[in-house]
Amino acid sequence: MPIIKRNFNNPPHYLADFNLRIQVVQQSPIKSPLRIILCVLFALIVIGTSVVITRNVSADADTATANHQRMLATLKQIADQTAETNNYIGEGLARRLRRHLANLPIDSSGLDRWRLHTELGEAELRLGNEQAAIDQLTQAGRLLPQLRGQLSPLMANQTLFRLAVAYMRRGETQNCCPNQIGAASNPDSCILPLREGGIHSQQESSLQAITYLTEVLRNTTVELPLHLEARWLLNIAYMTVGGYPDHVPEPYLLPQEAFRSEEEMPRFANIAPHLGLDTFDLSGGAIVDDFDNDNYLDIVVSTWDPAGQIHFFRNNRDGTFSEQTEQAELAGLYGGLNLIQADYDNDDDVDILVLRGAWLEAAGQHPNSLLRNNGYGTFTDVTFDAGLGEVHYPTQTASWGDYDNDGNLDLYIGNESTETFNAPCQLFRNNGDGTFSDVAAEAGVENYGFTKSVIWGDYNGDRFLDLYVSNFKGANRLYRNNGNGTFTDVAEQLNVDLPMRSFPAWFWDFNNDGVLDLFASAYSAGISHLAANALGIAIGTPPSTAGPESRTSYHNRPDPGEGELPHLYRGDGQGNFKEVARQHNLVQPNAPMGSNFGDLDNDGYLDFYLGTGYPDYKNLMPSLMYRNRQGVDFADVTYAGGFGHLQKGHAVVFADLDNDGDQDIFEQMGGAFPGDGYSNVLYENPGLGNHFLTIKLVGVRSNRSAIGARIHAKIIENGEPRSIYKHVNSGGSFGANPLRQTIGLGKAEKIESLKIFWHTTGLTQTFHDVPLDQFIQITEGETQYTTLELERLKLGSKAQLGDKRSDVSQSHQMVHSVHASQPAAVDSEVSAFVEYYNRGLDLSKGENYLLAVESLKQAIQIDPSREEAHRLLGRIYLLYLAKTTSAIESFQTALKIDPENPSAHQMLGVAYFRRNQYPEAIQALRRAIELNPKVSPDYPYHPYYDLGMVYLKQSKFDDAITCFERAIELDSDQIRAYYSLGNTYIRQGSVQKGAELIRKYQSLKPYMNLVSQLEIALQQNPDSPERWHQLGRVHAQYGRFEKAITSLEQSIKLDPDNWGVYNILAVSYMRLNQLDNMQRVCETAVRLAPNEPKAHNTLGMSYFLQRRYSDATQSFTTAIRLDPRNPEYHENLGETYKRLGEPKKAAQEFRIARQLRAR
Repeated sequence: MPIIKRNFNNPPHYLADFNLRIQVVQQSPIKSPLRIILCVLFALIVIGTSVVITRNVSADADTATANHQRMLATLKQIADQTAETNNYIGEGLARRLRRHLANLPIDSSGLDRWRLHTELGEAELRLGNEQAAIDQLTQAGRLLPQLRGQLSPLMANQTLFRLAVAYMRRGETQNCCPNQIGAASNPDSCILPLREGGIHSQQESSLQAITYLTEVLRNTTVELPLHLEARWLLNIAYMTVGGYPDHVPEPYLLPQEAFRSEEEMPRFANIAPHLGLDTFDLSGGAIVDDFDNDNYLDIVVSTWDPAGQIHFFRNNRDGTFSEQTEQAELAGLYGGLNLIQADYDNDDDVDILVLRGAWLEAAGQHPNSLLRNNGYGTFTDVTFDAGLGEVHYPTQTASWGDYDNDGNLDLYIGNESTETFNAPCQLFRNNGDGTFSDVAAEAGVENYGFTKSVIWGDYNGDRFLDLYVSNFKGANRLYRNNGNGTFTDVAEQLNVDLPMRSFPAWFWDFNNDGVLDLFASAYSAGISHLAANALGIAIGTPPSTAGPESRTSYHNRPDPGEGELPHLYRGDGQGNFKEVARQHNLVQPNAPMGSNFGDLDNDGYLDFYLGTGYPDYKNLMPSLMYRNRQGVDFADVTYAGGFGHLQKGHAVVFADLDNDGDQDIFEQMGGAFPGDGYSNVLYENPGLGNHFLTIKLVGVRSNRSAIGARIHAKIIENGEPRSIYKHVNSGGSFGANPLRQTIGLGKAEKIESLKIFWHTTGLTQTFHDVPLDQFIQITEGETQYTTLELERLKLGSKAQLGDKRSDVSQSHQMVHSVHASQPAAVDSEVSAFVEYYNRGLDLSKGENYLLAVESLKQAIQIDPSREEAHRLLGRIYLLYLAKTTSAIESFQTALKIDPENPSAHQMLGVAYFRRNQYPEAIQALRRAIELNPKVSPDYPYHPYYDLGMVYLKQSKFDDAITCFERAIELDSDQIRAYYSLGNTYIRQGSVQKGAELIRKYQSLKPYMNLVSQLEIALQQNPDSPERWHQLGRVHAQYGRFEKAITSLEQSIKLDPDNWGVYNILAVSYMRLNQLDNMQRVCETAVRLAPNEPKAHNTLGMSYFLQRRYSDATQSFTTAIRLDPRNPEYHENLGETYKRLGEPKKAAQEFRIARQLRAR
């Protein structure tokens, strides 16, 4: 599909030419000059826009739209069934247990009651009903004395332990989990070791947990895993109340060294809350990359909750982000435990793959989603069109790579087979036309395992990508690419088939020797292993210390992999590997899911971060950060850097979000159960003073994303040469780094050479003396690189990073730093309010939303009775920061001051809608319509459109249709209503009618996108005649001539000497039959550009339409004299001669026109 690229300094070609030509339909008799011109066309429409629109409404587009809707309907059906079919998220089990307990006979045994209370307590805890869980487990605990002899001591102590866990969880919710009612929301209360600001303010739950944990410890011995688990949690509980280490009973104290890093590291602050990136969800995926081609990094996150929305955050290029999920047409795309990105169709736009169904076995037969980037800020789900949706298997892992070296990215998806459900892995070969074919069987890579990660990498250097597959509780596979479309598993031969409880894995070059190494982490440790490690107790037997036990017997043990450590396989350059994890200090037990690698300190050696994802609430295990020490070994810097988050950590991304050359770390947080949600985090890199080079590679014969290419930077550091290598992909297997590569250069004095190896072609590009600390783009085959001029950003502001000031004058000083050239007028409360309010308004127009909020809060503090300040604050919360609760509070306050403000009612309704509070939304929107049934200047959509969306969400299709039609009737610019109206008809069963409306929307969508971009540009620079000119062109192109005239006249007012603007303005007047105005502006254009043939041609058209044929003849003749090779001018002159009754002259001009066209 052709893509409209927006570059307003160089307008698209279809806006470039406004020549006019008279067309005559021979079979129609001529009765008037206006009827002569049955079709006066813009050349821009003939040669440009009509082509674009025609292709956008082609059969392929119809199919893609229908299949996008099909995916939305499928995902909604899955979400609706979640309560009963999803064992992790659904409420079905809890409901059944509640009924069972309510109907339990009065003479039931104590053992039956204990079992039921215990099971229901666990089910309630999973759902986040902590007090209900505590009540049930307390009831189970009260039954223990009468069950002596029936219940083992271990099970009795497990009951007390689970009750302690429930109290611990309630303490977390009350103190460190945002978005929970009554929570203190102190993020430091989730960072291990807890100290100072991390100590809980609400301590009752922790003190209760301490009581039960101490009892468990008294009742058990140290060799029991339960004892070690209780010991770990007891020390954590004492930390929450400020009692560690002094108040922990000596027999149960864990040494302080267990919570110290092996070396110092500057602390990385979590700034996600200040940027609005702290979405609160369950476990999920994350990508950081440039999705709108402005070279600034955007963020996409998902959640495995089948009813959880994917979120798209656009980089505003000022240090802030705004959620653009709906604008990107991602609304309704739910679920996804993992995300990966690539430009699969080589159209220069990064696309997204969403992976679903993991862990659910047969119940996880959810479709994945391939989201094609349309190139103008939107995505379309093309899964079914691309051939990826024919069969659905549970999965969370996939990898892009060009295994057959044809320049098109292929896709391997690792699925999850169990003893009762077969889910073969899939290898989708890219057919080069937007579709894929599954060739896994013939390639020999079906792999019936419980696959948790897959990754491509050319480990043996033969230019053909090989494939590593990590299977949980099964042997891993290394599929060597045979170069003929088939693969051979050589994992056992090369001794890379462990760990048995394998999860994340990746290829990388950790020691900078130019050879790919392999990391495969075990998912086998729990908090008992952490406690044992802290105490120096060995539990579990990792294979590297298994003595005479053979690898085969190790695989066949009843519980293989218990206590395994991660495996680090060092490549030797000959296609072999050696396991070296222990030699490199990787000896900490962990249970990672989300993980990735990057360069924390820009020393050129890759570090890595492991996010703990074990679902059980008891597993309060910190995520782990390892710093690479020059390829010799790794140092655990978890606690020093502030990375030891205790909440479940999933997708991890290393990315330079602020363009300062060092990599920040984004982590998608949240667990598997509904009660275990958490907010995402962004650790800002404080910088360690080393150099960098960021490279964006663009493939030509190779895939456009350059996945699989290799980078070799040879630097001079301390007078000595050193090599740094990078393999281009999105990093690890759970979390996606940007495809552009940020390379740390340490203390380099210069880059002596930079080499790019393209595995598809085998070619190498070499560049010399590339400057340090640059962002560059290298295109395959080109001899020069391009420097990308990116502005260094400040993420948030000083005020947002903890230096918030309550004093008005201090806060004024903070805002004043942005407007230093405008002295504040704070002589009175009125002038102070106006100053802060206007600044908030200006800052919001400049997309500095967080600073705008601070300024508006100060305005409200000065005068809380001003409705407009509350309304503007609510608007910012709603539209740009995705903080609906704060938005509702602001709008409610505004309406208390002015109950008759329609804009506040409408936006309040929208905020309620986004919180799924439908009755309140309907009431607010209906009130907005009663007060003013027009589009508000504060909000882009008609209130009828918003009301229709509420009804559509409730499947009230007739009401939704009525509202959407009313919105279109009242405002023709509400083109989004066409899409929603068509979607409603499709869901109601009227597919043909719905598809026709969606085609209408698609034909208008490029127009609205262009208008939106230009209007944003004009907000920033309203005195730009070029922008008004371009806006007028776009309006004219799409037949909005009155709007075109308004914009073009504004351009002329700012720059009265641009003849081209007059030319377009004349055409717009002509289409409105305002011929006098047309003639006036045409004459002005000719006066300004007497040697421009187009101006004379348009003036001739003006005379022709007024039947002033002699004047028209003169103008057309002048146009021909200036440009004799333009056939349209000869045709226009010929048509004029016909009107004058001179057929010979007319015939001569038509003959010349035919000859010119024939050439």
